[in-house]
Amino acid sequence: MTDYIETEQSQTAHPLLASTHSRSRIMLAALGGILFAAFALYIYGVYPVLVVGSHIVSAQTFQKQYSAALLYVDNAKKVYGESKIQWVTRDDIKQSVLQGLVEVSLVHDGASAEVGSGNLASIVSQKLSNLGDLGKLDGELAALYGLHEKDFEAAVLIPQAEKDILTGRLFAKGASYDDWLRGAEASARVYLFVPGFKWDGSAVQKMN
Repeated sequence: MTDYIETEQSQTAHPLLASTHSRSRIMLAALGGILFAAFALYIYGVYPVLVVGSHIVSAQTFQKQYSAALLYVDNAKKVYGESKIQWVTRDDIKQSVLQGLVEVSLVHDGASAEVGSGNLASIVSQKLSNLGDLGKLDGELAALYGLHEKDFEAAVLIPQAEKDILTGRLFAKGASYDDWLRGAEASARVYLFVPGFKWDGSAVQKMN
């Protein structure tokens, strides 16, 4: 009888040991989920490469604009000849794109401050509607920039409309856009995560 009781007790897991095993399984499952999520974010390019104030620029957005700039330069060389196009490296183009993305974020905030964040979208929409149907130019946009209508609108037209709005408001107050931009860049909180580049306090610079 004693032997039976000892055997039964030996087969019963200690509560503390069972709890530890359960926590370990939960931690492993959580870690697996985190790693899978991180891998998915990396694959789809939704991790940040640039932070400007409250704006987060994803790797996907940066890559789209970088690819569009590369294609535009290549097409310009074919049309005008390489000798008439200023020689630029891929890093020069990346630097220009990154600087442009910083400017776009600052301009959005500046335009929102001037007209009100609740009004900006409707004003921009009105400006875009005046351009007509861009869908008819989808093929040309794809050939020239590698961007389709909606991507071109997000990357080029909306930022330009917001810049126009801001420039007009500044002009009405006797201020210049260039002076405003220099001040905004100097005071901006910018964090850059693209290898080979840094934010020097007012501009994107290549690292030696």
